Amino acid sequence: MTSRFLLAALLAGGALAQSPEDVLSQGLKLTASEAQSAEESLRANPEDLAARGKLIAYYFMKQAREPWSQHVFWLIEHHPDSPLAGFNFASGAFPADPLNGEADWARAKDLWLEQTRRHPDDGHVWASAVRFCSKGGCEADLKERLIKHARELGVPKAELAAVGEPPWRPPTRIRVGGDAQATKLIKRVEPAYSPLVHPVRIQGVVRFNAIIGTDGHVRDLQVISGHPLLIRAAQEAVQQWVYRPTLVNGKPVEVSTEIDFPFNLSEDTSASGGSEAPPPPTRVHVGSNVQAAMLVKSVEPVYPRDVWVEGTVRFTAIIGMDGHIQNLQLISGPPQLAPAAVNAVTQWVYRPTMLNGKPVEVVTTIDVPFTLPANR
Repeated sequence: MTSRFLLAALLAGGALAQSPEDVLSQGLKLTASEAQSAEESLRANPEDLAARGKLIAYYFMKQAREPWSQHVFWLIEHHPDSPLAGFNFASGAFPADPLNGEADWARAKDLWLEQTRRHPDDGHVWASAVRFCSKGGCEADLKERLIKHARELGVPKAELAAVGEPPWRPPTRIRVGGDAQATKLIKRVEPAYSPLVHPVRIQGVVRFNAIIGTDGHVRDLQVISGHPLLIRAAQEAVQQWVYRPTLVNGKPVEVSTEIDFPFNLSEDTSASGGSEAPPPPTRVHVGSNVQAAMLVKSVEPVYPRDVWVEGTVRFTAIIGMDGHIQNLQLISGPPQLAPAAVNAVTQWVYRPTMLNGKPVEVVTTIDVPFTLPANR
């Protein structure tokens, strides 16, 4: 959420019609053609900060170092008071990130210090400079001097505390994506297919919202969707499932998650006769929990060292016939965490999904949860 202090910058500058979070989030979802259109917009109007902010997020997502750094330098040089400059990947504050080498980070540092000299009375500039230095790499005495002067200019203490190491209270319940939670399943009970279902050939997926207790047992199930004749069997089975407990800061916590359970009639239940069957599909939709069970290679995302938010990054994914990720589309999640999630998920590998003995592509949803490590 945009803070009161950053909102004051928005109202004072008047350069952005949207919140900076919205601008950067939209940038993470740009297509290549949309990015090209944004570049053309900037050539016509370099002061279009919304277009520039979207491109900064887009190039960061694509790991395109040169265009990303050039847009960041321009923002620091021309609009250091912009609320966009207060965000990590728009401020140049990535001294240990391969996207931002030491020379680029040193240049960003020099630009920020120059702006504090040019704007000795602008709290917005000083606040962004503090945010930049708080990500590591600045000398301790320099960081303290910046913080002290920002406080003298009336920058709220909470704004400056947010860039350091804020106190963190471990949650008692967290939200975990269906894919991630499915990998912790240690006891699975299959449902009994009701005899009422076979004559009418009902198939489909029953989806639940589940609460998993600290002991790994299913405590509560709420039906989200599914055929009425399939729900009871799915409930009776899933209520017997057991997961490995989820730990946060070394202590077990409850988990809120979604569970998908598919019902598929086997070939021996099919009716004989009838017209010739249509050709099998080459791409199928598979629930996130089901697809997670097919995962054979998982790469954990690296928590960005300068990010202090938690949340779940959700993608729509196309998985190729060979089990490799072919395409990822960001659906939701904190924009600061999206690049790390992309870097990890694009390395995942699944067992190929077979239909009538032939591999098919899969469309599914992938959730990547981020919980702050205990050593933060």
